[in-house]
Amino acid sequence: MTITQDEPQRLFTVAEVAEKLRVSPWTVYRRAADGSLPSLRVGQAGPLRFTADAVETLLRPTRTTTEETR
Repeated sequence: MTITQDEPQRLFTVAEVAEKLRVSPWTVYRRAADGSLPSLRVGQAGPLRFTADAVETLLRPTRTTTEETR
């Protein structure tokens, strides 16, 4: 997803991310706290928001290399 100056990136709420990932909101908060889901706050102490890129990164399958997959 390429973002231009004219096109602001969509920000998702905790509830939207939880629904998209099919997890509880607490899991989203934990992922944000441990850094595995990059987040930002709206204002100094406002609610967490997540970029579409951050959410899509978690949805992509990860590739692991083990002896079993050879």
